[in-house]
Amino acid sequence: SCTKIDESTDMNFTVATDAIPFVIPVTSSTTVGTQITDISVSANLDELVKEKGEQFSAADVVSMKVTSLKLALTDTPRDATNNFANIEEMSIAMEAAGQPSVLLAGGRVPDNESTAIDVRIIATENEFKNYTADHQLRITGKLRRPTTKALNGQARISYYLQLKK
Repeated sequence: SCTKIDESTDMNFTVATDAIPFVIPVTSSTTVGTQITDISVSANLDELVKEKGEQFSAADVVSMKVTSLKLALTDTPRDATNNFANIEEMSIAMEAAGQPSVLLAGGRVPDNESTAIDVRIIATENEFKNYTADHQLRITGKLRRPTTKALNGQARISYYLQLKK
């Protein structure tokens, strides 16, 4: 007798990282290009892949693109004078050893009290599968108003993965 094995060889899906902690230190400079913070990212691609397709592994990833980047402040209580409204504009570059720095996301930040922002992705077509081990998000920008205390937050990155066996 013959048994037919039906195993998918292609799979595409979006997956998000767990919350990645970061701290924005007290920043007094309001000049363009001010370093705001670095966020260290260590995404385990095998774990992200297996969340959606047990038969696949990181080795099967043929494409990995960033679809969203969400930043949230976690300090409680909320602080009306130290939040994302202090930042006028930001640029977020993705950097990894042996890879070119890529402007991932950025734009103007509204001048209203906010503890969560969905940063506009600029590098919508860039391939990031070689950035999956340890990489960082370097946030630079221009502050509208200095901060008077450190801001604790979390980042979440969503990736669109294409896999092929």
